[in-house]
Amino acid sequence: MSKDSLQDTIDVIAERAAKLFDQHGEVTPVYVVRAGNGQEVVFERPPGDKDTAVTIVRAVLRMYRATRVVTVTEAWMLDRPTTPVDLDKIAREGVEAQPERIEVVLIMGEDAAEGAIMARMQIIRDGGHARLGPLKCSRHDASEGRMVGLLPHEGTAH
Repeated sequence: MSKDSLQDTIDVIAERAAKLFDQHGEVTPVYVVRAGNGQEVVFERPPGDKDTAVTIVRAVLRMYRATRVVTVTEAWMLDRPTTPVDLDKIAREGVEAQPERIEVVLIMGEDAAEGAIMARMQIIRDGGHARLGPLKCSRHDASEGRMVGLLPHEGTAH
């Protein structure tokens, strides 16, 4: 990552992820970080349960005084707006149990100056071969969840 926009960074990472997916049929969950000194740091998802992993990621981002982080992972999601009923059902059963779910390579970017962008490429499974659909991006400055708001904020214990 250089001094490019968050969208530029996501586009480059999506291209790399697509190549890796084409070669291996999957992507390894990784974090791509722009440190406060401009250095690029890439690391895989820490071991342990999701909450422990996110705690470790937040500590690493604080250590590097990160100004940008982009997360790449595979995930299930609903490809439509969700209702409160949907959210309650997902909380009880998980997204993977929903009949309308889709499988995606999910790219979540957060930048201290630019906000957040969520991008995805749907995983399309045709028999024995999986391929990725086109990159779809949207602004997500009001999202919630353990993987949102990862960047350290000055003067907080976040």
